Amino acid sequence: MDSATKKQIDIFDERGRLAKMLVLLRELNYKTQTKVGNVISVTFQQTQKYENGINGISSEKLFMLCRAMGYDFDLVCNGNPYQEINKISNPAVMQKLLIKFKSIDAVMAKHRKLNEQYQKVLPKIELEMNYQKTFLTENEVQQLRQAEHIHSELKNDEAQKFHVNSLASM
Repeated sequence: MDSATKKQIDIFDERGRLAKMLVLLRELNYKTQTKVGNVISVTFQQTQKYENGINGISSEKLFMLCRAMGYDFDLVCNGNPYQEINKISNPAVMQKLLIKFKSIDAVMAKHRKLNEQYQKVLPKIELEMNYQKTFLTENEVQQLRQAEHIHSELKNDEAQKFHVNSLASM
């Protein structure tokens, strides 16, 4: 396959798809985030970050998780969560998962926006870190501030979700 016919892979699409598959499989197997976390030696908070798409999961942990939980590794890595969700017969569970999927999509949109902002100024920042004066333009300074603002919104959203989930589990 030549480079012109290769499909461009978006890291945020993949992270979101994987997060949806992890949530879906955990819910279908009636497991808690704590149980899943214990299997791969992480906290339930870290499991939550994997399932929300906030953090990516390493290939080693993903493989360990699939083996320990009996998940089909190929399905997790290549499956379509929307095709899998259509196999659910309980409408309430399906609705709950679809709402979760929308939340994951929103997180991925914020990460994509943040990444776009950083990509605009990153080359100059790297030069500055190597002691090469580049003097960011006013527009680039504004873009950096926007990226920092988006980053702080992500952190606030993450903290708020953790707080809400902590209260819900009490």
